[in-house]
Amino acid sequence: MSRGNRDRGTGSSRLRAGWLVPAALSVLIGCASSAPRAEAPTSPGVGGTHEIEAGCAMCIYQMPGIEECVLAVDWNGRRYLVDGSGIDDHGDAHAADGLCLAARPGTMRVEAVTDNRVRVAAMQLVPQAEEAE
Repeated sequence: MSRGNRDRGTGSSRLRAGWLVPAALSVLIGCASSAPRAEAPTSPGVGGTHEIEAGCAMCIYQMPGIEECVLAVDWNGRRYLVDGSGIDDHGDAHAADGLCLAARPGTMRVEAVTDNRVRVAAMQLVPQAEEAE
């Protein structure tokens, strides 16, 4: 075998080995990236509209550490303070039908949830008169 052929053969082997490793890695990486991934955890209910019961955190729900009349909701069996809507946004809290005297059903559209707070984009409560019907 002439020296030229031998060099070509050796160069060819190096070339084959040179592209084989990156090609194998590309296949492995491609397979790994197409494997199902767990979704990043998000707060439950964010972005959705949910049925709730709303009332005063101090007067109705007697939430620990609350020393003034503020809006709270009972949502899925858990109580949250509300940001984005206030207790007096839903009528006089201390009126006969106010949220300090009676909890009312309604809906809320959730923007964010933390341990004991929910930020709402919108909240609608059923007026007291409609509940009796």
